[in-house]
Amino acid sequence: MEEARTELGVDQKKEEEKWVTHYSSKHQILFVGEGDFSFSLSLAIAFGSGSNICATSLNSGGTKRYTQIDF
Repeated sequence: MEEARTELGVDQKKEEEKWVTHYSSKHQILFVGEGDFSFSLSLAIAFGSGSNICATSLNSGGTKRYTQIDF
């Protein structure tokens, strides 16, 4: 199995799982209607990455606005 992972170029570095109340850094997390993104941002900071978090919000004007936050 390890040989297959190496051949495929899969990173063998295992990251430590971090928990914040009910949320784990190993979970794929979706927040719908998250408002000002403050909660998703705080989780991303606590996890050290936001790569497993997707958060959406609706602009009150009814137009779609997409925001991406890179850490």
